[in-house]
Amino acid sequence: MSQDARSNAAAGGRKLARAVTGYGAAMVVAKLTSLVTLPVISWVITPSELGTFAVLNSLLLLSFATLLDLGLDAAALRLAVDEDAAGRRDTFSSLLVARTLLASAIALVAVGWAPDVSRVLTGTEAHAPLIPWLALSILVGTPARTMSNWLRFQGRHGQLGGVMSAMSLIDAALQIGLVVGLDWGLAGLVIARVGSHVLTLPALLALGRDLRGGRLRLSLLRPMLAFGLPFGLFSALHSLREVDRYLIGHLASFEHAGVYDLSVRIAAPLAAVNLALSLALEPELYRRHDAPGTARRVDAFVRAYACLGGGVAFAAAALSPEIVLLVDPAFRPAVRLIPILLFLELIEGLRRMAGLGGDLAKRTGLWAVVALVNVLIAIPGAVLLLPRWPYLAAPVSLLAGAVLAALTAHALARRVHPIALPIPRALAALLVGAALSWAAAVELAEGALGLLARVALAAAFPIGAALVLKVRAETLRELLGALRRRGERTA
Repeated sequence: MSQDARSNAAAGGRKLARAVTGYGAAMVVAKLTSLVTLPVISWVITPSELGTFAVLNSLLLLSFATLLDLGLDAAALRLAVDEDAAGRRDTFSSLLVARTLLASAIALVAVGWAPDVSRVLTGTEAHAPLIPWLALSILVGTPARTMSNWLRFQGRHGQLGGVMSAMSLIDAALQIGLVVGLDWGLAGLVIARVGSHVLTLPALLALGRDLRGGRLRLSLLRPMLAFGLPFGLFSALHSLREVDRYLIGHLASFEHAGVYDLSVRIAAPLAAVNLALSLALEPELYRRHDAPGTARRVDAFVRAYACLGGGVAFAAAALSPEIVLLVDPAFRPAVRLIPILLFLELIEGLRRMAGLGGDLAKRTGLWAVVALVNVLIAIPGAVLLLPRWPYLAAPVSLLAGAVLAALTAHALARRVHPIALPIPRALAALLVGAALSWAAAVELAEGALGLLARVALAAAFPIGAALVLKVRAETLRELLGALRRRGERTA
């Protein structure tokens, strides 16, 4: 490789690291507020109320994934690369207008049939007054998502990460104010979630004001749909994991659903790392897929991600018994779920990376197969296991589905694109980490000696993972250096 090529490759690697850091540092700090908020909330709200909120909130995610996503975000990010400046504005402007109109129709339907929606989700019409709030969140969140992707496309990762952090902080503050301060219970949780969306939309519109001047061109929607629909199917099928709250609530109890939702919230900081990876890696990879050294950088990133991410997950799992002691005793069975959910987040990140070759080859149909594999394992598995293991059924089934889906994505992507990533090896390391961390949290949960043993295992895991994954010391130093430079703005 020539000196210029090496310089370009290094610059690309630094830009990617700064992009991930721009999201990750801000978002993880914001998500960590949940570790302060949750103990406070848990002492004034029951597991049943939290479980009901989780089921109602799933309406938002399911509505977007099945009726609004359609894979258009991925399509706009990929296809706009080939356009000039005016064409790029037209692409995202067309997406903004079309999706907002569709969201308006969906919100009106939800409001018009609020009692029926409430009865289907919770078994009673008593929560119908909360459905219009959820409809408002759909209406506001739709343009916010398009504006976020416009900022992603422009490489303004630090600004977007700041807005997303603000949303999490506002949500936490509103939850404490409404649920604890005003004792609004379930209604306070719902209104806090909507309020965080409403209060951050103006910031996104202001940051994306350079999108003004773009035209609605219906002719652009057809190629976006053709490219994006396989992604849309993947998103719709993958969103069925949100059915887990519904299944737990109806096949076990809403109390079990509340414990499960609290466990997911505790694992949320690691989910932020995965989102940072996706938000930063995809547009940069699309833009530089032909550049020298790109495959090598992505390979190194996958190895470092599994090694360091696994270490963070193991450490969090090791401390989960102490974290759960802070919440109301009714929520303390969460310690049995948290280790699995932490590693599930990492494995889902690997699943997305495993199929990147298909994106580069514009063979996005593989995602429909991947999603189908995921769903056929996760949902039936949860249904079969819930009566006997109401706490572990959903996380174990989701973990199995994510692993098989990642292997499927890896196999299909290798058939259409030459990029080779160490997905099987990374999956194996993370599965070992999930099993060891769960055993440590559940079996070594008592006393100072138990804590010491858990900490020792957590310290040893990333060392072993680095050896298995063949992670180079300079790769780790580069990634850690990027984290220390988290204040640096992405060029």
